Amino acid sequence: MGGCQTLSNKEDSSQEDQHELVETKLSLIMTHLEQREEEKSIRELRTLLIESPDDYRVLAVAGIVYLFFSKPKLAISYLEKAYGLHSTTDIGLNLSAGYLADHQNEAAQKILEVLLQDPSYDSRERIYHNLGLTFEQKRDFQMAENQYQKALMENPTYYVSHFRLGLLYQKQHKRELAIESFTAAIKFCPNCYEPIEAVSGIYMEAGEVDKVVTLVSRFLEQKDPGSQAQIQAQSLLEKATALQKTLGVSTQSQSKSVSDSL
Repeated sequence: MGGCQTLSNKEDSSQEDQHELVETKLSLIMTHLEQREEEKSIRELRTLLIESPDDYRVLAVAGIVYLFFSKPKLAISYLEKAYGLHSTTDIGLNLSAGYLADHQNEAAQKILEVLLQDPSYDSRERIYHNLGLTFEQKRDFQMAENQYQKALMENPTYYVSHFRLGLLYQKQHKRELAIESFTAAIKFCPNCYEPIEAVSGIYMEAGEVDKVVTLVSRFLEQKDPGSQAQIQAQSLLEKATALQKTLGVSTQSQSKSVSDSL
């Protein structure tokens, strides 16, 4: 019996070591993605899929990677397998994102409604947000707004729902509500460029260029030189500054014409 017990302990130890090795490799893959090292992430992932083709963790990360590369059908195939093996809310949410990316709104809505029944999940704003996306894709703007608002009731600092609400209001030509939502998104994610760009577009259309210059200049003060967001923001600032000068010259010319006529 002693020998059998020793063998069992060795097997358990081996399984634990393998588990930790897979976790380490998965963390490395996600690090490559975050650092925009796409080729390395794909190479590591393919190797791991060969080594552990039935590990739900590997399948789930494969789904995330292929969502990143805008290959929703491939992502869905891995995420469905992962969810079938281990039906956690996190994996289900990523699967709903795959369905949304592939415009399978009904499939996304169906799984999200199931996920809402999980009382232990502590990031319910993510579920409501994705439900909002399903209704927005169906152009049911009122229901989409309701879901985004539910997300913000769960977590008032949830940047992405503020941002999507801004885009939703913009589609409906609700200017002030759009500005309010984009401003909230900027407040809760000051390093995010998307709401800066969105609200700047509204200001530019209205000729409120000074607001754009102030907003973008403040954003550039906190961004690392050379980042993609910094490059985009710098380009926007140059356009706004040029327009500011043009409008200034135009205003001066108009004032001079009025003065001369008097």
